[in-house]
Amino acid sequence: MSKYDAEQIKRVIESNKDNEFDLRLIIKGENDKTNNLNITEKQAYQILEILENKMYYTSGMGLVELEMTREQAESVSGSGQQFENVKALSQVPEIKEQLDKIDKDRLKRELREYGSWTDNQLEDHEENLIRILWIAGCDIVEVN
Repeated sequence: MSKYDAEQIKRVIESNKDNEFDLRLIIKGENDKTNNLNITEKQAYQILEILENKMYYTSGMGLVELEMTREQAESVSGSGQQFENVKALSQVPEIKEQLDKIDKDRLKRELREYGSWTDNQLEDHEENLIRILWIAGCDIVEVN
């Protein structure tokens, strides 16, 4: 999963007087990588705007992490039945990519802690992905 420090990017942009500069983004994933991008100040602010809109969810046991925009979180967190909204969000490419990386057993262990589903219900990994996405959306909206 990629995480960016928006404040760090903002400081780099504001401290550089040139039209173009070397912006270092530390991308956290399987390996730490540093990408050097020569971009304009306008492009940097566009990146910053995108990054500031990202919200992060970490499950209670720390076994699952997801990132989405506030708008995406709000789309699944309202009152009433949200299954269709969560299902639609789960098919958004950047969300689907994250869900596809979640380990089945870790997710089952995480959800078991909620005590809301039987062991039999927790055997369905696709349903578990919907459950954790719904929980993540609700938590993001509640906290922010």
